Amino acid sequence: MKTKIPIEIVKLDDNGGCHLFMKVKFNEETSKEVVIDTGASVSCFDGLILEKFISKIDEIDKKDDLQPTGITDTKLNVKKAILEKICFGSLNLENYPIVLLDLTHINNMYEMYFSEKKQKKLQICGLIGSDFLRKFNAIIDYKNQFLTLEF
Repeated sequence: MKTKIPIEIVKLDDNGGCHLFMKVKFNEETSKEVVIDTGASVSCFDGLILEKFISKIDEIDKKDDLQPTGITDTKLNVKKAILEKICFGSLNLENYPIVLLDLTHINNMYEMYFSEKKQKKLQICGLIGSDFLRKFNAIIDYKNQFLTLEF
């Protein structure tokens, strides 16, 4: 099966730089924005924003392979969690394992950028990385502004 999800392409500069956003649903009721981040190796979500949709949170074991860093070599404070239900178009995932990270700094950056441009206020709850995009054989259609996932 396939699902096509509308995406929003936000132009960041005159050199073609852009970020991709899409809406996802949690527990089939609440719709929130995520960034499609093809450069991120691991998808992550903001635990503060999504706390009511999370059923279990665990610390990351030091032996765990998952020790993400950002664009710098700074270690990030991450946790593992189980998301009760998340929907990407018609793709419904239940009891989905996720990584939690404080995304306040990213939301602050977007708030500053969009207020300078007098554009909409945007709060993101997660970054969809290449782990997810590869798993569901994602195709980004920039021309028609869709993300297609296979499942």
